[in-house]
Amino acid sequence: MGFLLHPEEPASPVLPPPLWRNRNFLLLWSGQTVSRLGSRVSDIALPLLVLALTRSPAQAGFIAAAQSLPYLLLRLPAGALVDRWDRKRVMILCDMARCLALGSIPLAYARGQLGVGQLYAVAVVAGLALVFFDAAELASLPLVVLDGQLTRAAGLNATAESVTYLVGPGLAGVVIGLARTVAAGAALAYLVDSLSYLISVFTLGFIRLPFQEDRMEAPRPALSVGALRDEIAEGLRFLWRQRRLWAIALLSMGVNLLDGPLLLAVIVLARDELHADARTIGLIFSIAGAGELLGSFVAPWVRRAYAWVGHSSEPSRSGRWRCRWRPRPSRRSC
Repeated sequence: MGFLLHPEEPASPVLPPPLWRNRNFLLLWSGQTVSRLGSRVSDIALPLLVLALTRSPAQAGFIAAAQSLPYLLLRLPAGALVDRWDRKRVMILCDMARCLALGSIPLAYARGQLGVGQLYAVAVVAGLALVFFDAAELASLPLVVLDGQLTRAAGLNATAESVTYLVGPGLAGVVIGLARTVAAGAALAYLVDSLSYLISVFTLGFIRLPFQEDRMEAPRPALSVGALRDEIAEGLRFLWRQRRLWAIALLSMGVNLLDGPLLLAVIVLARDELHADARTIGLIFSIAGAGELLGSFVAPWVRRAYAWVGHSSEPSRSGRWRCRWRPRPSRRSC
């Protein structure tokens, strides 16, 4: 009795299910889209509120700097800490803190007790919550989606953020314009942002997936200053070896350093020199958001048209690393 052997057919690759069927990702994505939209509203409201209360562009700049300072000082320690803590709990607590802090501004304004000191305190609390929330969210995304969905999920997050830069400033102008005064409208805009974080808390609470992976390797050393210092140093060494990431980090740092002062300068110029109202100021920044959204669509074409050649393995005589770009070779046959 003989056997007829058939060669095994190669298994077809299994495609991951579409993201719209991933309930946990949709909850995370929708909640963060709403909260980011609220943040774009308060980004416009903050300088307008400070200028209305103090008539001092310097105070508006200092308060904006107080909100950005925690991100500058604590970004590296926050990344090491959220790897040891429950990330979902960290994200929920951070959103609750921002909801309460931002909600205190319209409450204090309605009672006639809003002062510059409270604005500084709210800015610091919002900055602290932002740095820990962002670190936890970035580390949690690979656990919410499958490996084949990660690139698509990151792309949807980036697109949603670009849309909030398009819609948020215009929405801020409309909300602020609903009130009789700029200060009252800005306080109302803070209420909108506060409610957006409350929505994010609810969506995070409905996610049925833990944001912490099961560790198979040896347990980490006990939490201490030395252990955190070693983990931060390890991350910096990895970043230093990845020259492309290092270049992107420097570029992002430069953009972020200029973003806040530019926003304040445009608002002061539009208000004092052009006598623009809140709706017009919001429209100005919505047009800028349209440019960012357009750039997100053009970026893939630029990536295909131009290739990063790399850097030399040795620094030049001036001590600088040499990087160069060149167009990709044409696919046409000669």
